[in-house]
Amino acid sequence: MATEEAGKPPEKPGERLEDLEKSCVEPGLYIFMPDGTRLDLTLANIERVAAEFWEDPAKFSPEARQAIDLEKCAMCPDLGRPGVCHAIHPILPIVRQADKYRSYTPVRVLFKAEDGKLVRSAEVPIQQALSYVCTLSLICYCDVGKKYWEYYEGIHPLMQAHEIAHRLLLNINQANAGDPEKVRAIVEQFEREIMVTTRCVLNRLHLLCREDALLNAFVTAQSPAALIKIMTGG
Repeated sequence: MATEEAGKPPEKPGERLEDLEKSCVEPGLYIFMPDGTRLDLTLANIERVAAEFWEDPAKFSPEARQAIDLEKCAMCPDLGRPGVCHAIHPILPIVRQADKYRSYTPVRVLFKAEDGKLVRSAEVPIQQALSYVCTLSLICYCDVGKKYWEYYEGIHPLMQAHEIAHRLLLNINQANAGDPEKVRAIVEQFEREIMVTTRCVLNRLHLLCREDALLNAFVTAQSPAALIKIMTGG
């Protein structure tokens, strides 16, 4: 997923936004590291790199095999069956690139929406940038988390945790006609299930990561669920 793997040269530090934007064609998040490495976290690229990774067992280190073989979380519908936890599907392929940095490392990010328009460019800690793919892991790939994807309408990865929480709560309220009991029940279940999935993925990543960027990115990704529980009096 790094630029080198995609056949493009690393971006030059300080390159103009206009030039960076021209090189970022597909919708998604683009991360520009201080050392010139670039991560293209578009949905298409995440799928491509993940497919290449999972189809080549030679890429699995002993630690990766350990992480893969850990038991699925207790609420997983596939618990007890053979197969890989779906939540780690997009994560393991990027561990090698992401685990070079501490969580506070500043990176430049550029996010393009589905219509191809630039939503925002900013300099953020790498843990916030990586929380995008962690959110996809928890909400898009996890079989349990998928049902909450509809509540992420209008949310982009450069929003702060409190902004995401307010938008999540607004979407949950709108989807349930503002019924306080339904909203509270969904929020409590959402927070509980996201916490379980996060813990399961982190148990796997602790076997692989030496730095804390990816680990803290998962904490960042699940924090809005904890915030909306507090906001609803949970």
